[in-house]
Amino acid sequence: YFQIKWDGVRMLAFVENRELRLQNRRGHERTFQYPEFQEIKELLGGREAILDGEVIALEEGKPSFPRVMQRDLCRREKMLKYLRKAYPCTFCAFDLLYLEGEDLTSKPYRYRQELLSNLITGAGSIYVNDNFDLGKNLYSQMSKLEWEGVVAKEKDSRYIWGPQKSRYWLKIKLRRQQLCLVGGISFSGGAPSAL
Repeated sequence: YFQIKWDGVRMLAFVENRELRLQNRRGHERTFQYPEFQEIKELLGGREAILDGEVIALEEGKPSFPRVMQRDLCRREKMLKYLRKAYPCTFCAFDLLYLEGEDLTSKPYRYRQELLSNLITGAGSIYVNDNFDLGKNLYSQMSKLEWEGVVAKEKDSRYIWGPQKSRYWLKIKLRRQQLCLVGGISFSGGAPSAL
C-alpha cells in the first residue's frame, strides 16, 4: 500500500475503560492538547483499542507542522481554547494495534487496515488514512501539491513497536531543490579583505 506522508506529529491513541489517552512516539502524554479526539471513544463504541496515527493541522489546504507543534506544546488551558479554534487538528489513523483483548501487531497490515476501516468511518476530526495501490501516481500528485511525500507499507507486514525505523514502512520524501548563491565576507583589521 501507499499512503500520504502527512507533515504532523505521530501519536498513539489508547482507549481503555471508556477513557482516551494520547501519547507521542517518545511516550509523552498529549491528551490535554487534543480534546477534540475524545470522539474516538464514541466511534469505537466502548471497545478497547490502540490506534497509531498522525495529528495534522492544515493551513490553506496544506499540512502545517508549525501549527501542529503550537498545539502539541501548549500547556495552558486558556491558550488551548484559542489554538483549538485557530488551528483545528485531525487525527489520521493509519494502524490498529489492539482491539478488545487481541494484540493485532503480528497480524498482516492488510488485515489490520480492514479492521480499522470497518471500525471507524469518517467522523469530525478523525480520519482513516487512505491506501493507494499506485505509488508513482500518488507520489506525482504529492509532488504537484508540494506536500511531504509518500509512505510505502508492505501489505503482509507486522507492526514494529518503538521509535526505530521498520523495513516494512518506507518514507519517500519529495526532494525539493532550490538554486542558491552563497556568499561571504571576511575581515582583516576591521576592513573587508575577501569576498
